[in-house]
Amino acid sequence: MGFTYTPGKWTPWVEDTKACVRGYHFCRTALDLLDWPGPAIWECEVAGRVLPHGNKGVAQSLRIVRRLDEWNDHTARQFARDCAERVPQEAKAARIISIATDNPAWLAAFETASAAAEEVAREMAWSAARSAEDRDEPWPVESWRPSWEEVRKAAWNVERQWQANRLAQYLHGEGEKK
Repeated sequence: MGFTYTPGKWTPWVEDTKACVRGYHFCRTALDLLDWPGPAIWECEVAGRVLPHGNKGVAQSLRIVRRLDEWNDHTARQFARDCAERVPQEAKAARIISIATDNPAWLAAFETASAAAEEVAREMAWSAARSAEDRDEPWPVESWRPSWEEVRKAAWNVERQWQANRLAQYLHGEGEKK
């Protein structure tokens, strides 16, 4: 069942919201936006009870306020480049950059961000693993030794937060302009 949003007009009220079933889904932060790519980004206001659900929120009603014109082909490509440039190894960076140039700008931005975050997280996890192996003394408690997956996930979260902050800069008109 489709719904057409009209900027400035509140959507019909949904009494019993349920994530991914009923209600109006929206991104709460730039971090949420990284998981919901699109060629346009719209600012909205929400009303009623808001249910947080992972990388989105669900509201009883919302109103589209405005399209964020700061998100365009140029800023999408620049954001993709910013993310790709953080990948430490040149060969992997080249693969990431090809993602940035072989897709529509909006898709390239989000696909590049995801691939770059994975590469940065993997490199950071390897670096942490090597540092742990180089320790001269044993871990005081073996269970304190972080697992590969814990380190990779922490590194992923750090990189995604950097990306969210950078995306927010672009959406506030603070990114590089040409």
